Amino acid sequence: MKSNKVSIIMNCYNGEKYLHEAIISVLVQTYKNWELIFWDNNSIDNSADIFKSYKDKRLKYFLSKKKTILHVARNLALSKSKGKFITFIDTDDFWHKKKLETQMQLFKKKKDIACVHSKLWVKYQDSILPKKLFTWKNLPEGFIFEKLVKKYNLGFTTVILKKSTLKNFPNIFNTKKDFISDFDLIFNLAKKYKFACVQKPLSTYRKHKYNFSNFIFDRQIKQMDYWIKIKKKNSFLNKNQYIYLKKHIKYMKFKSKIIKSNFSDFVKLIFSKKNNYNFIKLIFVYLFNKF
Repeated sequence: MKSNKVSIIMNCYNGEKYLHEAIISVLVQTYKNWELIFWDNNSIDNSADIFKSYKDKRLKYFLSKKKTILHVARNLALSKSKGKFITFIDTDDFWHKKKLETQMQLFKKKKDIACVHSKLWVKYQDSILPKKLFTWKNLPEGFIFEKLVKKYNLGFTTVILKKSTLKNFPNIFNTKKDFISDFDLIFNLAKKYKFACVQKPLSTYRKHKYNFSNFIFDRQIKQMDYWIKIKKKNSFLNKNQYIYLKKHIKYMKFKSKIIKSNFSDFVKLIFSKKNNYNFIKLIFVYLFNKF
């Protein structure tokens, strides 16, 4: 029986530094029925030349008419996809060679699922820290909405989505919430559909100064705070879920203060009455950001 095609979305803006590794991790996949939609968001580096240097009919290049925010680009790239399944890889991430094969086997076994995700490695670029598992604990499966509210530990670079389940979302990614659009999409799907999970790492997320900036973190906090209010207003979240997420936002705001503080302010914050959070974790957050 012929396998289902998987459309892999790779959005790129000046991604030349790690692009070879990302492309090769797709080319070596043991699951062969895929297409790679490369959406060039008006890069001004050598990304286009690097991509075009690989000769494979499954590699499809598209140049955006103008530079857009990430999730506008993702929506545009999705409009070019032909597969029954959708997955995403960023230019600085890479996959295990059996990622697609392992996850697609679950779609065959479980007909009622909308998404398969997996554990992932986190690689700290330009750091003495070794790569680590994002979480050692088993990730949620089935109807996971409530579990995601309490702990959102799903790596977007690991997911494969059934394309038919996206038809209820006109733009798929909400472009008004660009820094949390993948988070928003996963919650929308988890509200209606079952998820499955491969309890071993199949993807590697590269963490570096550009995706760990204070600007991005603060924008995420602001957009998540607004998202929670809107979702409570339209009954997407119940009262307890709303309260739980508001507490999480409060922690994120405190964490942002820790990250941006100088040493004397950091000490004051750590020992202040407002610090009801994990003491050791916040020290690590401060030291990691500084050094």
